[in-house]
Amino acid sequence: MKKKHKILLLTLVILTLVSLYITFTNYFELPQEIPNHFNMQGEPDAWSQKSSLLILPGIQVFLILLAFVVYKYPNYANIPSTMALAALPKKTKKEVYEVIRDMELITLNIISLLFIYIIYQNIEIAKQNIQTINTSIIWLTLIVLAPIIIYYAIKMRRIYKNLNVVD
Repeated sequence: MKKKHKILLLTLVILTLVSLYITFTNYFELPQEIPNHFNMQGEPDAWSQKSSLLILPGIQVFLILLAFVVYKYPNYANIPSTMALAALPKKTKKEVYEVIRDMELITLNIISLLFIYIIYQNIEIAKQNIQTINTSIIWLTLIVLAPIIIYYAIKMRRIYKNLNVVD
């Protein structure tokens, strides 16, 4: 395992632990009903039992497991052209796997940061410390993710193009 991947996986685990910590240290102070959906202005528009707060940290735990599986078996990543991976030369296959791992770990870390933000804001609204979520942070996260995904998609396409696998 490459050092950068170890760091990204460790960061993912730490971010998940932060989410779990924020959730469980505040859980018993929350009212029985908390917001579970927000409109475009960040105002809560649906409420549910406070146990719904456990969904995002649960997803993060699942994402960690997924990250380890995809790291070990990148050929199972659900991306275009993974079927062609088996036919690639060993060196090229390693290069493709590296791109898959990089993209996966970077995007999962950014998504985990977003989850921490949403969990924290959700708790603050439930405690009535704030009224709305700052949706600018959510949009900024999506704006940051888009070029990262595009960059790695282009990088993957170039690898395949160099092999004349893609038209």
